[in-house]
Amino acid sequence: MATEQSEVTFGPIKYRYGQLAKATDHFSNNLLLGEGGFGQVYKGSLDGKTNIAVKKLKCLPEQSREGLTHEIMVVSSVRHRNLVRLLGYCIDGANGLLVFDFFPNKSLKSHLQGRKEILDWPKRMKIALGSAKGLEYLHEHCDTKIIHRDIKSDNILLDNNFEAKVADFGIALFFPDADVTHLTKSVVGTEVYVDPENPEKVSEKSDIYSFGVVLLELISGRAIRHQGINIVTWAENRIQPALNGQNMDLIDSKLQGKYEEKEMKRMISCAADCVYKPSKLRPQIKEVVRALEGYVRDDNPNLGGSRQNCTKPQEPIFIPKTDKGTEANNYHRTFEKPSSSGNSQVYKPRRFTYQKLSEATEGFSEQNFLTQGGFGATYKGFLDGKIVAVKKLFDLPNEQKVEELEKEIEVVSKVSHSNLVNPIGYCIEKQGRLLVIEFIASKSLKAHLHGNEKLAWSTRMKIATACAKGLEYLHESCKIMHGNISSNNIFLDNNLEPKIASFGLAKFYRPSFKTNIFVNTEDHTEVSEKSDIYDFGVVLLELITGRGGNVVKWAKDLIKPALINEKYKALLDSTTHSNYNTRDVVRMIYCAAACVYRPSDFRPQMKEDFMLKRGNIQ
Repeated sequence: MATEQSEVTFGPIKYRYGQLAKATDHFSNNLLLGEGGFGQVYKGSLDGKTNIAVKKLKCLPEQSREGLTHEIMVVSSVRHRNLVRLLGYCIDGANGLLVFDFFPNKSLKSHLQGRKEILDWPKRMKIALGSAKGLEYLHEHCDTKIIHRDIKSDNILLDNNFEAKVADFGIALFFPDADVTHLTKSVVGTEVYVDPENPEKVSEKSDIYSFGVVLLELISGRAIRHQGINIVTWAENRIQPALNGQNMDLIDSKLQGKYEEKEMKRMISCAADCVYKPSKLRPQIKEVVRALEGYVRDDNPNLGGSRQNCTKPQEPIFIPKTDKGTEANNYHRTFEKPSSSGNSQVYKPRRFTYQKLSEATEGFSEQNFLTQGGFGATYKGFLDGKIVAVKKLFDLPNEQKVEELEKEIEVVSKVSHSNLVNPIGYCIEKQGRLLVIEFIASKSLKAHLHGNEKLAWSTRMKIATACAKGLEYLHESCKIMHGNISSNNIFLDNNLEPKIASFGLAKFYRPSFKTNIFVNTEDHTEVSEKSDIYDFGVVLLELITGRGGNVVKWAKDLIKPALINEKYKALLDSTTHSNYNTRDVVRMIYCAAACVYRPSDFRPQMKEDFMLKRGNIQ
């Protein structure tokens, strides 16, 4: 992309008005993609080859211009596979332009309405879950919670693989005096998405209502208003019969009965709870995500009620044997994801030149050398007045692997979460491959556990929960396997908040970096979710016991007495003394046991390990 920048900086690209006018043929109607409450969207082309979408905002209120650049930086820092990325911007007087990725597959609405191709059920389910995860990220994982304000099928774009991309989030920040007028007046029919209980109030609950309307569209294939009747009114008396399997005219006839019945009933239950429940009883979006995935309990008061098909039975994470060999079935667990505070950082990954990074580290001098690990050497560097860490990766002899590594570097460089050591940028040149990451001037978890400083039990629980959130983000939102989870790769900041380092590259350097302690013979040759889960279980055992070495073998015979006979002291780190919460201790022991001592196929997923936060000891 052509920019005015001569220096490498962090944040979205700042364009000149003339650049974007030229890119859109001076905002030609021939390139108009659509119009919404905030302005018009045009297809654009930079350098004649890079397709973009340019949103030309309506005239900016004078009071909105102050601090607008900061707000854009916040929005641009939000990165999730189910959200449309803000690539750049232009503020020129009253003119405001935002630059986004271009999606030729258009919106969900265009596929549900007016297209000859039928959107089949697997795609609808994928779109529902993907857009719910994008909304969950906005509500739960951003530093400042972002309320979308305008969830609708027009604002859910689809890539070529029908992966949902939620658009237009945070735009309402630029129009503080607009309230919900963009919802009720600017676009004909859009008022159907507005929460009738609180039409003048924007909140998480209003987003949930709007998302429920989108689910009704996916279920029925019906326009939001047809022959004067809106979809919410039309569907209300058809919900319960459909759940009972008696009258199925709620379901889009174009599907011709080709759908997964349990998935359909889950989606209907979710739509009903989002739209027809009073505001205070509506579920949170994280509960909707878990319900669509099938991980919500039958007795969850906030979602699905007694609707049995809105739940998925779970195996216990660990079933200890009694001395007589019978299973202690009272240890069955159900998983729930709790509230998360993983926030995005205001970093935009950049591609640096090798020369730039060499200058930043004074030629990778010994004076700036920090450490050497399994992937390469790390140096302290100075970029634009900021201290960074520059990881110089080892060379790979296989040229095909080099190409794969370069692709992985580009993927890893886009990750952002408060419990990860976040990438800032990267370099891919013949001289070498480098990653630029946050500089963390702190010790590793291993140093804290096995040094002179002692960690209180409450701190250990906090570390375990936060690490689970970071790893869940890698697995669920980024589809990145860490490959080398260990107490050496978890750093604690000054507030003892953990940050996971060195993710995504292990498969290229395995197994040279891996210690035998963290290798399970069942799956040590392959980096996968299950190998990450095993490694995380070892970290939990270290937190529980305070021991290093082969803690897996040492703890094995102590797990059962701890869980069945409540004999915790032999297993727990003696430095914690009696200052611990028994319920939390039991949760962590269960999770560690499930991760380490179960066969690979029966280990929990990372999202299930969130029971560390709100596990259900039944």
